[in-house]
Amino acid sequence: MYVYFLPIMIIFATFCSGCGGVKTPDGMPELFPCEIAVTQEGQPLDGATVTVQSADSSWNATGGTDSNGKAFLFTQGKYSGVPAGKYKVVINKTVTEKEPSTFEGKPATKEVVYCLVEEKYQELQTSPLEIEITSGGEHSFQLDTGKAVKSRIPER
Repeated sequence: MYVYFLPIMIIFATFCSGCGGVKTPDGMPELFPCEIAVTQEGQPLDGATVTVQSADSSWNATGGTDSNGKAFLFTQGKYSGVPAGKYKVVINKTVTEKEPSTFEGKPATKEVVYCLVEEKYQELQTSPLEIEITSGGEHSFQLDTGKAVKSRIPER
């Protein structure tokens, strides 16, 4: 009897623990699932950060792309989904590489950061990318960041 009862209880507990997800704070509107597939020159862009900002700046959501270029968005970084509305989209991807250098006259290396997405997609003011989330259902978008680039980010 216990042999059958324990697995059933484990399955029941697993399903119940997933019910409802993270509770949203009071005043937060209803959130709708949102997936953005990002490509660059037609290929999935892995390791990019996708951020959407509402037109009135009241809400933003972010997600990171996987090996298929897909990002699932989270409002305020932890609540699954996005409120209904119109959004500007910003996409960034950086890579850090070691470069030969000198320190006190001796050979050394330093880390250099490069951006791999065209500059216009990196800022809200210049990004041509937009999406609209409507009430109800799931939302899936396909966005392309144009040509592959490798721009050195100036040291601070």
